[in-house]
Amino acid sequence: EIQGEEGIMLQIDHDGKNAAPVNLQYMTKAGEKYDNTSSKYPPVIVNIAQDWLLGAYKAKERAIKSEVELVRNDIEKVEKIEEGWRYLSGLHKMIGMRSFHVSEISNVGILKPGINFIYVYPLETKDYPFRLTATIICEACGRLGWNDGLSKG
Repeated sequence: EIQGEEGIMLQIDHDGKNAAPVNLQYMTKAGEKYDNTSSKYPPVIVNIAQDWLLGAYKAKERAIKSEVELVRNDIEKVEKIEEGWRYLSGLHKMIGMRSFHVSEISNVGILKPGINFIYVYPLETKDYPFRLTATIICEACGRLGWNDGLSKG
């Protein structure tokens, strides 16, 4: 569970030889499937860095101070997000699934070989804290070309 004002920093040692796409699996549920403001879970922003001080720690400080450039039309539609960041709405992508308490999977970027830090920061307080259920790392997917177009926010 990710709650509070500081978010959470995950440290992952990617022991592969190649960059690999990383997906986060997380819980979703909405009070009304057609009302995108009824999500029980908060939207979050996510950043991946390899360097602790200049990358991960700085990203955390900027998120806490609301310095990350993010323009949302509503809870689902992001008009602009700063390079290196990803936005997860807390809603299931399939409208028909939103009233059920189920997980969703979203790509959040690329892990490079070695130590990586994934920072997850909730943008709002909701009924439930953001619940991360899995990280999915697929080096073979990267070799198949899934990394193309994923490196930018």
